[in-house]
Amino acid sequence: MPEVNRGNVEANLRRWHELIHSNLLGTMYCCYAIAPVMDEQQQGHIVNVSSVAGRTASAGVSAYNASKWGVGAFSEALRQELCKSGVRVTVVEPGWVETPFYDEIASGTQERIARWQESIGEPLLPEDVAGAIWFALSQPQRVSVNEILLRPTGQVN
Repeated sequence: MPEVNRGNVEANLRRWHELIHSNLLGTMYCCYAIAPVMDEQQQGHIVNVSSVAGRTASAGVSAYNASKWGVGAFSEALRQELCKSGVRVTVVEPGWVETPFYDEIASGTQERIARWQESIGEPLLPEDVAGAIWFALSQPQRVSVNEILLRPTGQVN
């Protein structure tokens, strides 16, 4: 599907499809595969990774925002469905993490993101996100950490 010039609207339909399928449906398919096993065992912990972009919308990344908002909503609904069986669900929402993700974004948006990154300073590292996940997983069974929102210290939104 070609990228279509729609003024200021992000309109690369192929990219929309990829984002929804990988970020949202990929998360849902993985949960679909494991949740029944955990439910039957009456234990387990599902950790889904969303993004700060799943809480705040930004021009130029509307499909990414939508996919990550979906992960957050799905995770909360799944938590409610499984909590009585002892299965915990956590959604982790990191801000800017040093990854190659931003290399794939359109050039006009890349320039805006580069300015945004400069204003933040030092990004999160993958090991920072892993530490947050470990925190949730290491809690006693009676504790359910439902959401973890983490940002670089200099990131405003």
